[in-house]
Amino acid sequence: MASALTSVVSTMDSNAIVASALAIVASYTLYRISRKPKNSSLPPGPKGWPVIGNLLDVPLDVDFWKTFRSWGQQFDSEVIHMSIFGINFIILNSMQATKDLLEKRGKIYSARMSLPMFDIAEYTKLVAFETNTKRWAAGRRLIMSFLTGKELPKLYPVIEDECAKLPLKVYREPGKVGDWLEETVVSVIMRTTYGYTPTPNDRFTHITFKLLDEMLVAARPTSPINIFPFLRFVPSWVPYLGSPSLQASAFKETMTKVVKEPYEWHLEHKDDEEVKGSLCAKFTEMAQGEEGKEIGRELAEWTAAVQFIAGADTTTFTLHAALKALLLNPDVQKKAQAQLDSVCGHRLPTMDDRPKLDYLDAILKETSRWHLLGPFGAPHMVDSDDEYNGHFIPKGSIILPNMGAIASDATIYPDPEAFKPERHLGEAPELDSGAYNFGFGRRVCPGKALAQAEMFLTIATLIKVFDVRPWTSEKDGVKAEIGEDRPPGMDMPRRPTPYAVAIKLRNEASLKLVQGL
Repeated sequence: MASALTSVVSTMDSNAIVASALAIVASYTLYRISRKPKNSSLPPGPKGWPVIGNLLDVPLDVDFWKTFRSWGQQFDSEVIHMSIFGINFIILNSMQATKDLLEKRGKIYSARMSLPMFDIAEYTKLVAFETNTKRWAAGRRLIMSFLTGKELPKLYPVIEDECAKLPLKVYREPGKVGDWLEETVVSVIMRTTYGYTPTPNDRFTHITFKLLDEMLVAARPTSPINIFPFLRFVPSWVPYLGSPSLQASAFKETMTKVVKEPYEWHLEHKDDEEVKGSLCAKFTEMAQGEEGKEIGRELAEWTAAVQFIAGADTTTFTLHAALKALLLNPDVQKKAQAQLDSVCGHRLPTMDDRPKLDYLDAILKETSRWHLLGPFGAPHMVDSDDEYNGHFIPKGSIILPNMGAIASDATIYPDPEAFKPERHLGEAPELDSGAYNFGFGRRVCPGKALAQAEMFLTIATLIKVFDVRPWTSEKDGVKAEIGEDRPPGMDMPRRPTPYAVAIKLRNEASLKLVQGL
């Protein structure tokens, strides 16, 4: 085949070859020009270098979102363009632009970019990372049908049961409050999803958190296969060059275990009472019914798995951030406790109390703004050419809503560095920041309402019984310093910087409440 091709080329006149090449280049140039609407151009941005584009303009420190914000100020535009190795990036520095594109034009701005490592490890089969396909739409509808509207309150008894266990755990071992928060989150997710109650050192929990760590590695732009996709085809036994494919295969094995093993446990215990009321039972029932052609067991498995993968550490980290906010703002904590005492008296709060505990909800909304889990969240991709405010946005561009800039926009949130739950109260509350950690448009997290309900009752239960105070040395009475969180960098989600905390019973009534559990 090669010799035949060489023979054909050798018989061609060199001038003809040059003319053909010029024609191809000219045609491609005309095609690129024709794609742009008249009188439009790419959004403004820093001028890049040949081939690498703006690679050298992106700072390596974790505050890089501030650089993107400064570009917006420099070019007087809320929409900025940059490119890296030919890939277009569109940065949205305002909530208005974010809503206009990701929500109002969500039909074409809901695709996901593809990372080679994610493809190999099969992470792209998860609803959160899958691009716009019929399978993605079916999986999303499946989740939404049971986690919104009238179906959601059916899961509240599990949340209330797990939160009611929290005070006794914290009372017995207050130094492990962070562990107890995580255990509460994991138990709610596993029980509502599979009907499974985790145990200490639980296998399913361990393998899922292992997967989350591996996902962070796979998502890094510096992962060898993400830089050189051809490495995926190099056999694992090849020295040095084979190690990336070996790593990717190991990640895929972990992913398979997370999807298959809890689902198989669920099927083995499908007649247990709690298992019957789980989301997985409903998914399985639909897969075996009329909707089976659209759903099937495979989609049911992957849809169930994404509940834990997407919610475990994100929810836990937000609770840690809320606890830290209360530690740093004792007046906020006292105000929340006063509202709890007024509504609940000497009992633990329940989900029925939520409408009367608006200050608690405001604390969580402010936490989402004050502590971003990441500067951009999961990137969107536009799947057709578009125009916005006279600027051309090419098909395939990666769309990055700069949530760091939006959350600190003083025109929306006066005194943005301060933690003020009051922003979200009153007749004209400031912009609801709940979207910052749950996404936008058609990619908003389908488990958002469940996660918010779980976080609400967890924090409400904790501060109803306990005071959250700075840890103080018994020897010299010196209080532990509470360091600032590192800025939101590229890794998602962002864990709050560790801090020392003292958890104390509020009063005698709190002691009686714990003793009655």
